[in-house]
Amino acid sequence: MRSFFSSILCLCLLVGTAELVYSQEKKQPTNYNLPPGYTLSESKKIIDLSYKLKGNQSSQTYKDAALKFFLKDLSREELSQEPVEYQKYVKKGEAYILSLSDVVKSIYSDAELWHIYAFDQELMEKLKTVQ
Repeated sequence: MRSFFSSILCLCLLVGTAELVYSQEKKQPTNYNLPPGYTLSESKKIIDLSYKLKGNQSSQTYKDAALKFFLKDLSREELSQEPVEYQKYVKKGEAYILSLSDVVKSIYSDAELWHIYAFDQELMEKLKTVQ
């Protein structure tokens, strides 16, 4: 009888742990390119900026600071004090933005390009092809 209850308890713990892991995976989408160690809050709004590439005007208003909420606001000197993984993330993002055509840079602000870099991998790849 004692072994039966132990088995039931183990099964409940196993199911509970699996449920917790699954719910954590749902909270943090894997298709985002977020800085190392960053956890996305459920209250943060991800903005779809693809409409701008099509030339559509949108009534959607947002501030550039709201787009870069996932990045630390650091000087170059402060960045050099951050963990190497974070420095690499920033350098890779900067290289991506610099590699884009002048047409893309005239359509999107720097903050919008960072937002795309982190949250819209499909649009990020598409922007690479715009001449």
